[in-house]
Amino acid sequence: MNERINPQVTTGVLLIFILIALALRCAIWWLFSHDPNLYIQPDSLEYLKLATEIFEQHSFTSFSRTPTYPLFLGTIEYFTDWDASGLVVIQILLSLANIYLIWQISKSLFSPRAQIILLALYSLDFASAMGANYLLTETLFTTLLLLACLSFIRCTNANQPILSALSCGGALSLLILCRPIAVLLPIVFTAY
Repeated sequence: MNERINPQVTTGVLLIFILIALALRCAIWWLFSHDPNLYIQPDSLEYLKLATEIFEQHSFTSFSRTPTYPLFLGTIEYFTDWDASGLVVIQILLSLANIYLIWQISKSLFSPRAQIILLALYSLDFASAMGANYLLTETLFTTLLLLACLSFIRCTNANQPILSALSCGGALSLLILCRPIAVLLPIVFTAY
């Protein structure tokens, strides 16, 4: 049986999953907003301190943390002067963008039925919804990982492989500077 889905239906399904994910993430955000300390985890304080250090002292002195996430937080704080709940709103938006990235990747690799399953799994994943509400690297790391994967897939299938390769390299660089374990990802890409 041919499993073709009309592109408009697929876009509609994507929007439904984004709205479901938004509702779940915003419900958690609303529960946490009554006590902003809930956004903060033990590592969060160090990330926030490093973010301030980068933008106020123009230095980065940590040997135990990588710079991508503190730079991300610092940039948002610098331009918006938001507190922890505002920073989490940006992470929730990144988490929603991840659904779109998953959809783009899955369109290249899987059947329409598998695409819907992947979208449902991520949209309803409580761990990723909670992760978006903590000031930790998880959401940014996931976004960068998905961008690197999408860029790599496009690099292998694209009419403009140089542009895709540059975006893949940039995403991989930021990914590695977010969490060093990502240095192993090029090995996985080589196997593809």
